[in-house]
Amino acid sequence: MSPKRNAADAAIPWTGTPGVTSPTGSDLTLVAVTGQTTIVGEAGEAVTIAGTAAFSGKITCGSFGSPTDVTAVREYGVELHFSGDDYNVTALRSRASLVTTDTTAGAQGALLQAANNDGIDAGVLNGALIEAIGKSSGTAATITTMRGCLVNTEWDANDTVTNLRTLHVRSHTRNSAVAGYVSGTGYLVYIENEAVGGNGQQLDAGIYLKATNVSTPYAFDYGIDLSGATGEVATADIKLSSGGLIGGPSGHLTIASGGDITLADETDIILNTTTGSKLGTAAGQKLGFYGSAPVVQQAHIIDADGTLADITTKFNTLLSQLETYGLLAAA
Repeated sequence: MSPKRNAADAAIPWTGTPGVTSPTGSDLTLVAVTGQTTIVGEAGEAVTIAGTAAFSGKITCGSFGSPTDVTAVREYGVELHFSGDDYNVTALRSRASLVTTDTTAGAQGALLQAANNDGIDAGVLNGALIEAIGKSSGTAATITTMRGCLVNTEWDANDTVTNLRTLHVRSHTRNSAVAGYVSGTGYLVYIENEAVGGNGQQLDAGIYLKATNVSTPYAFDYGIDLSGATGEVATADIKLSSGGLIGGPSGHLTIASGGDITLADETDIILNTTTGSKLGTAAGQKLGFYGSAPVVQQAHIIDADGTLADITTKFNTLLSQLETYGLLAAA
């Protein structure tokens, strides 16, 4: 490794011999001990490693208990800048590969953590802050597609994936105030549209499902599957923006596994007054009331001829049809 004072200085060679400090006159202090090399920059100055640098082993920046600057708003343990012209660029690539035959082994491409120390209050802990930001402050530019975070899973033709979770959101919780608890609201997934200019902008949807180049009959069995929380939902499966509740123990509307729909007590069906609604849209559709077997629309009853006998016959036919629908109890 060759430390330089600045761009105009010649390189000051240093071999990294264990126990030897870098030469006098360098802006860098490199202290090599067995198994570890420490790089220290001059106070207030950045350490720049240009070109291609190969590291083996573990790289540690800072320490858990000794913060560099607790007063700075934005301090970075490692800061990377990488720019490209007319091609795809990646500032940081991390890959963990398994080479063991142990079938219980696992690999993590990255482990990002934000933590407080013992007895230290924290305003916000973000395990990771991932942003895609447009920086055209002076000249207009077009960004065709912007993704704050693209999470992808892919496997080769010879791989068999037993269980797939492309995005797995998990929270470790405790069960009492004594052992640690959430004192306010708690959400595993929180989606927010925050206005930072004017009144903000209305987006098309909070959640959107899409299938791309899927040649099988369907891309998904279910758009949303809540069956994993059976018996674990306290109030309702879904709370609507209007405050209405669907499913669950206290849902205003509940859909059973067989498709039966149940309305809670004091829950009404309210129809519009402009055009109105239809109950059944064709004569061949079947309908039944009060547990009676559904039937198609009943035959027309011609007008009575005015005689008592014909009126009696037509009236009895009408009663029979109402009983068939279940609107009247059968004799």
